[in-house]
Amino acid sequence: MDLYVEPELADHIINKIFTIQKEYIEKAFEVCGDAIDIVYLSDDMGM
Repeated sequence: MDLYVEPELADHIINKIFTIQKEYIEKAFEVCGDAIDIVYLSDDMGM
């Protein structure tokens, strides 16, 4: 319900989650390079 009532807060939270995941993936590529073939993310950002 909070995500519906506070859309700006929801947007901020979802963007923060995305930023953390993106930085994690970028770091993994730096460390592992071509050893990574597939990147898959799954998260229930609605809850």
